[in-house]
Amino acid sequence: MTCAEAGDDALNHRASRYRCLHLAEALQQAGHIAAVAPLAAFLTAPNPDFEVYVFHRPSVAHSKLKTVLAALHQLGAVTIADLDRYIFPESGEENGSAYGNELQALKLFRKVTVATHALADALRNHQSGTDLMVLPDSLPASLLGLHEVRRPHLKERPRQSLAYVQAPGGHGLALRQIWDVVYKVLSEHEEATLTLFGTADVPEILTNHPNASVQPVLRTPYRMTTYSRFDCILDPALPGPQSKCVSRANYMEATLAGSRLISSPLPDLPPLRQPNLKVAPSPTEWYEHLTNVLEKPVHSDDMLTCVNRTIEVRASRRFVADFLKFLAGG
Repeated sequence: MTCAEAGDDALNHRASRYRCLHLAEALQQAGHIAAVAPLAAFLTAPNPDFEVYVFHRPSVAHSKLKTVLAALHQLGAVTIADLDRYIFPESGEENGSAYGNELQALKLFRKVTVATHALADALRNHQSGTDLMVLPDSLPASLLGLHEVRRPHLKERPRQSLAYVQAPGGHGLALRQIWDVVYKVLSEHEEATLTLFGTADVPEILTNHPNASVQPVLRTPYRMTTYSRFDCILDPALPGPQSKCVSRANYMEATLAGSRLISSPLPDLPPLRQPNLKVAPSPTEWYEHLTNVLEKPVHSDDMLTCVNRTIEVRASRRFVADFLKFLAGG
């Protein structure tokens, strides 16, 4: 059983989908009984009928967490914490990180699954003796089936269309680092367009560019349909350990949508030989890659190769055997 932490509408959150629903679906398809519940609801009325419980982003802010875990352990159940974001204090932070309640909760678990290898390294540095597994964000059969029906990667779209998608409740500080580069490229290419989904912390001079338009923040758990309207997705990130631990979910959805992606360096990204991926460590590279995207279309056969490769590497069913081995202590 997996428990999603994100409030009453937990199961509609992107992280809960990738970390909870996708795993549960893959286990069900392999013949296992699996269910997903919001963490708060589960702690209020625990279901003791499962052998394994995965807690996504557990937190001691939930007063019943320790009591429920103790009861599950008495029943002989296996409990696992699932972590998909960097929550550790930086050196010199006397009061710990902003995620102190999650840090405290991690100490209650012997087994932990994490989304990326960089996050695994961070956890090892913070907490030794943990039985740890890297369980990547993956693509379940239901999402791949929807992709097969809709085939968004074949959808026609404006050739020089760019998009930037801000996370709900997030900020645009990463885009703020390169706004002048984006502005310059838009000004140099009259046919280019930029759609901004969310404008918090984005300079007005960019949002007011004649080639830019503003849309509300996307609140859908999947971005594939939206991405399919654009030739290229911009995915800048702030420097620091938090960004290094981010998964490749944006790349996966951009690829399934048939879009290119320009990203800040993320260790979880696939090798750079992917024709639809460019990594930009500095403003200079951002300018070069943006210019290249606007002036040189990607070949349809190359994009199809990227789509098929992403499905092959990140289909959820690929990770079930490793997860079951992890449960068994192997």
